[in-house]
Amino acid sequence: MLGFSDDDFELMLKEFPTKEGKRNATLYALAGNSIVVQVLEAIFKVIINEDYATEFITETNGQIQLVC
Repeated sequence: MLGFSDDDFELMLKEFPTKEGKRNATLYALAGNSIVVQVLEAIFKVIINEDYATEFITETNGQIQLVC
C-alpha cells in the first residue's frame, strides 16, 4: 500500500485529473518519488539509536538538522 490510502489517491486524482485514454504521468512521477513513511521512520531510528548522529541542530523554523 506504500503508505497511501484510497482516499489519498482520490485526492491526488482530483488535483491531477487523468485525461480519457491517457495515463497520468504526474501521478506516476509523484508515486515514483515517494517513500513509505514507516520506512523513513525506521531509518531515522537506526541512525539515532546506533549513535550515527553526532549532533542535532534546531533551526529557527523549528526543523531539526541531523549532522552525522
